[in-house]
Formats: sequence, C-alpha cells, structure tokens
Amino acid sequence: MRRLIRSIPPLLLLTSTIALAQPVAVTMVTKVPVGKKPTLTVKAATRVVDLVLDLTRSEDGAKVTARVPVLGAGQAKVFPLGDGKLGSAHYDGTLTLTYGAGESWDSGISVDTMVNAEIKIGYQREHLFLDRHVLEFQISRPSTKVDAELTVLGDDGQVIGQGQQSYANAPAGKWLALPWEPSAEGNVMKMQLHVADAGGWADETLTPWSVSIPHEEVNFATGSAVIPESERPKLDAAYANIAAEVEKAQRLDVRCSLFISGHTDTVGSRSSNQKLSVERAQAIASYFRRQGLAIKVSYEGFGEDRPKVQTPDETDEPANRRADYVLSAEAPPSLGQVFRWKEVK
Repeated sequence: MRRLIRSIPPLLLLTSTIALAQPVAVTMVTKVPVGKKPTLTVKAATRVVDLVLDLTRSEDGAKVTARVPVLGAGQAKVFPLGDGKLGSAHYDGTLTLTYGAGESWDSGISVDTMVNAEIKIGYQREHLFLDRHVLEFQISRPSTKVDAELTVLGDDGQVIGQGQQSYANAPAGKWLALPWEPSAEGNVMKMQLHVADAGGWADETLTPWSVSIPHEEVNFATGSAVIPESERPKLDAAYANIAAEVEKAQRLDVRCSLFISGHTDTVGSRSSNQKLSVERAQAIASYFRRQGLAIKVSYEGFGEDRPKVQTPDETDEPANRRADYVLSAEAPPSLGQVFRWKEVK
C-alpha cells in the first residue's frame, strides 16, 4: 500500500503527526532553533522489519538514507534531517517496510523544514510615537536584511493602519523606525508586529492602548491626603467612567490596569510636595479598590515635577494640584524619570 506523507509548512506548525491506519505512525518536527535538527520519527503499530527511509534534499541533492532491520510494536525510531544549520530545506522520498505476514508497505514523503535563528523583538513604550505614526523596535541579533510588517488595530478591533519597512545591515540593539499609514480614525488598541530575515522570524503583539479618565479633581485640605466626605461623589462618578472603559477593553481581550498619578503646585518644599502627591494618589487608588475595582490599581506621586502650567517657585496654581487617572495595558511612559508604580492590594 502506498501513501504520500507531506509535512505541514513550518511557518504554521512546529510538530505534525500523521496517523496511519497500518502499520506505522510518522511524526515530524519541522521547525527548530539553530543547533538542533528537524526530525522525522517512525513509530510502529505492529512489528516491522526492514524499514528503509530514503530522502533527497531538493536544494543540493543531499541524501538522508537509513535502514532499521527490526522495529517492535510500540517502538520508535528518530531520523534527523539536515545538519542543524540556519535555513530552510525541502525533502522528497520514500518510506518502505515489511510487516505482518510479509506484507510490504511504502509511502511517499514530502517534508519542508526550517532551522530558525530566532529574532527577539525589543520594545519600550517610550519608543512608540502615536502622534507621528511611528513604532521603533530592536532586534536581538544583527542581520543583513530585515523585513517588518505592522498591523494597527483600533479599540473596536478593526484595522486602522498598516506599515511595511525593510532594513539593510541592521545591527542588534539599534532602534529601527517603522512608520505606518493610518487608514481610519481610532484609539490604538493593539499592534501586531512581524519581523523576518533569511534565518528566521518573530511575531509580537503590542498593546499600547490607554485612556485618560475624565473626572473632577478632589479638593483636599491643605497638607492632607484624607478624602473629605463631600468629595466622594466626584470619585464615584470617575469610578463609573473607569468601569465602562474596563468593560470595553475586556470585550477585546485586553488586560488593563489603572494608574493614578498625583501632582502638586510649587508652594512648599519639593520634598514635602513629593510626599503629599504620593499620599493623595494612594488615597484615591485605595478608594477605587474599596469600591470594588477588580483590575490592578497602581499609584505614584510626581510632586512638582510634571506641572500642567509652568510657574515660578512658590506659586499657587490650582491646575497643577491634580491627579491623573489612566487606564492602560502597559505602564505609562517614564519620560526619562526613574520611579516605581506601587500597587494597591
């Protein structure tokens, strides 16, 4: 009985199994990292004798020929394909054997393999410029030619932009700029990045989605981080807006967190303002947690360092006494500052 066994292309499947009624099953590992070899494994369903694998590599005519005198029922034999060097290959040939009461069996085999030098993609939120429609990324190893494709999805799940770019002699660790062309209006929810060269490829899904929650500012007493009873309705209204946006993100399978950042004006010492901004941000974050917000809630204080309105020192500016509420799938950009978001339990 003759069959034709084909491997599924390695871009689609790492391991494929072809179950044959009789007398063997064949398993192929077609995509492997550099240094390992693709394999073809034959497992006997019944006692097999005089098993012969005979394959030819299309690219250079190299042979893979092996003979197994006996393979007992349940036993398996692994046949390596190629030398483990970078690149793809195609093999054609036959598998022949004898089993049972001297019955012969043969099958045609067609295998596509890939030895992949995996590219790892480096990404930081500070290197995404949504206003300019540019994403910068890094690759983990140098390459003579890299091709990148980007698909941008909006918060309704639809494609709102696409980009393609090739890079010659791209070094490892350098930021590579990939512009995209917007095709529709919308807030960016996800970005699907595909990077490939002659030796391999990598796919990465980025989730830069963020939403600033509109709200009324809480009026704290001077020097205090205690939320007055009269100010709680403002937080309750903001909570409703947060819950609505969280529901929208969850419908699109996006896990988001709430980030509360506290800010002050320039009245008082820098150190006291820094401490007060942290405490007020923590108070607001804790309030949302007590109200039942189930997602991760983090807070940080920036004191006088990120004013909405630039002022001289010791200036009473209400616009700078504020807290920002941001729902985001990633931590907000650091803007060159060193700080740590603290999570409310």
